[in-house]
Parts: sequence; structure tokens; C-alpha cells
Amino acid sequence: MKYIIIAFLIFTSMAYSQDNHIYKKVFKNKKNFKYLSFYDKDAKKKMATYKVYDSTYLIHKRTFKYNDSIYYSKKLADSIAAYGKMHGKESYAAYITKVSEILSFEEQDYLWKQTDQSKKEKILIKNENVVMIPEIPKDELYFQVSNIIYSNDRKKAYLKIEVRVNKDIIGHSFFILSLVNKKWSQIYQDEQIFL
Repeated sequence: MKYIIIAFLIFTSMAYSQDNHIYKKVFKNKKNFKYLSFYDKDAKKKMATYKVYDSTYLIHKRTFKYNDSIYYSKKLADSIAAYGKMHGKESYAAYITKVSEILSFEEQDYLWKQTDQSKKEKILIKNENVVMIPEIPKDELYFQVSNIIYSNDRKKAYLKIEVRVNKDIIGHSFFILSLVNKKWSQIYQDEQIFL
């Protein structure tokens, strides 16, 4: 029993370390969150550090697949763009097209299922660019990170980061990182701003 507990603690520590490394990588990249300049021209100057809320939110299933039986595909994107009645259908169709080019149907299935097993958790990102905050600040920009979803082979990591003021979302970013030679590199970013 003692060895099982030790193994669990080692595995948990390794998983935390990997997640922390991924979060650090995203906040270290100065090209990320460039859309904030549209919201506030001084926002980037004010952010010598990023205020990050210390609890994750759950990445939504629709990040990876339309629903249980419909996959993201160019055909679906064209259909939504042509016939959809939703607000922002063009940007949603563009997102579907991008995801369908990145993820096979098999990957969409796996990631869709992984979102069901996710849980919200407290986080601590150790990075000189990040200040962890336990409460939502009033009338200030802050960031909230999603949980990280890993691919089946654990060589890709997917996460979203929301930028908020109070409880209103002003933008979000979707990131994909890839593990190459035991190092995580950001390979994809999609941004959306809500003015």
C-alpha cells in the first residue's frame, strides 16, 4: 500500500509540473493576447505581469467536436456559414474549418470524451510574468485558464484562456502545444475578442 501511495504522489507531482510548464509557456510568449490592444491601447503596457485567477474553468466539449455524432468538417462549416441563424456564424464556421484541418475524427472523439472526465481545480502558475489572484478583481483585466486536455499519445496539449473584466469575457484564446524532444512548444493559437 505504501508503494501505491508513493507512486500516486510521484505521478501527481509530474502531472502538476507538466501542466505548470504549459501554462508558463503560454504566458511567456509575448505574441499571445495581442488582441488586447484593440480593447485598450495601454493594456499591454499595464501588464508587466498577468493577473491569473487561481481556479480553472472546464474546457467545453464543442472546442473539439460539434456534438456526439457530428464531427467538425469543412462541409459542416460551409453549412453553418450558408444556413446558420446564429450570431457570429462566420467566425464559428472559420473556427470549425481550422479545427477540422488540425484534428482527425478519431482525435475529435477522444478529446470530446476527455472533457467529460475533467474537473475544476485550483492552480498555481510559478512564473515571473504571472501573479496568482484568489479573488476576481473589480474593474481590472484578469485571466482565467481552462484545464488542459491531452491527446491520447500525450504529445499534444489543448487549453483555452479567457480574458475578463469583472465576470464579463472580453476575449479568449485557444492554444495547442506539442511535445517534441521532451519540450513543449506552442504550435497553434486562435483568438477571439468580444467588444
